[in-house]
Amino acid sequence: FSRLFLEHLGLIVSALAAQAGVQKIQWFASYPSDFSQLDINAYARTWQNLTKSLQQFTGMTHICPEPGQKSFRSESLAFAQYFADRKNCNLVRSICININENKSDISIWQNNSLIHQCSIYLSDCHLLIPFLKMRPALIARWFKRPMEEWSDLAEDKFKAKIDSLLRHESERWLKDDRPELEDDKDFQGLIRLMAIGTAGIYYYVGLILATLVAEGKYTETKTPSVYVGGNGSRLFHWLDHSGVFTRRSGINELFRRMVANGSDLQEATSSDTQISQRPKDEVACGLVLDKSKLRCLDRSAKDPLIAGENCRINGQNVSFDQRMDVDINSIEEPPQFDRLIDFINSFNKGIKDLGIQEEIKPFSQYHKDSGLESDYADILFEKTMTELHSTLIGLNYSDETQIEPPFILGLKALLKVLALEWASG
Repeated sequence: FSRLFLEHLGLIVSALAAQAGVQKIQWFASYPSDFSQLDINAYARTWQNLTKSLQQFTGMTHICPEPGQKSFRSESLAFAQYFADRKNCNLVRSICININENKSDISIWQNNSLIHQCSIYLSDCHLLIPFLKMRPALIARWFKRPMEEWSDLAEDKFKAKIDSLLRHESERWLKDDRPELEDDKDFQGLIRLMAIGTAGIYYYVGLILATLVAEGKYTETKTPSVYVGGNGSRLFHWLDHSGVFTRRSGINELFRRMVANGSDLQEATSSDTQISQRPKDEVACGLVLDKSKLRCLDRSAKDPLIAGENCRINGQNVSFDQRMDVDINSIEEPPQFDRLIDFINSFNKGIKDLGIQEEIKPFSQYHKDSGLESDYADILFEKTMTELHSTLIGLNYSDETQIEPPFILGLKALLKVLALEWASG
């Protein structure tokens, strides 16, 4: 299907170019940042075959994007170049997060050089749609839609329908209707779920930084600035009471604190999150920029994932700050969620310390001096452990399996448990 899509795209572009009198086309291509070297090689061959076919069919000159050249790069590198060279952002101490449909690409930069890149399978498709699928009546109520449109839809049809609704209605709804839901208990619960998932990405980035500091690769003492884009960046606007996420948003300060707590770095007041104004355009734009102040733009290798949680991999104990740089045959759930528990306590404490309870509600079972109530915490994390165990025993660890960091697996299990708690009222 990908090859068929590219063939049709190539013909459409060729027709438009010919109409404009163009005789030669230089193609630029990006590939997902989680591609293996085998995937990259296969994708490169697809482009070689495609451009050869297009040249024979159209009579035009088609220059193929080649590995090792600026015309063929990972999405995360092209994404970072957009912010550095098109938006003139400073990547001396920075994190770029490209939130796509089903994953978030993360790249970490110091002195304009790439020091880490990875992908995690936590994005907008995990942070809103599954929650609304549990309670479709809320869509009908909040967006003033007939309930029969949303009941009994299969998961794929529900996702397509909600994607269409949000694409056309989200901006207006956030501006006009969201402010009226500040006191709606159901909406408060949804926003907290979304905030936990998003803050968890920031905390995991902090854990990555802790490893890079220990390895001597990140030498700054303060937290980096964060640049976020991609389709999923639109969800950030849900997290501000005005419906527009800015550097002054209270949740912005919370995200900054999550990076600091995960990394033990000093919190820099200037290290805010900046959201792209052109979601999804960043990679295409970054690809075709001629010059860059960034280094390592020809780098294709991805970095081994950092565990983020104490666990056992292939029967061996692995610390939260270790890299998962082996062929993985098994992952066992941790004896306890050390980092995940710290994250939840940091999340709730941050809300109270920053005084943003009106925007994001902390857990009612959280107390600033003692953390989560022990009885509630025991039940919550026991359910989370069960959910995580169910996920792990379902993995087959083949070459096609997308391995995820144990912290992210635990966070997704926690979100599912909390979502079920929210859905039950």
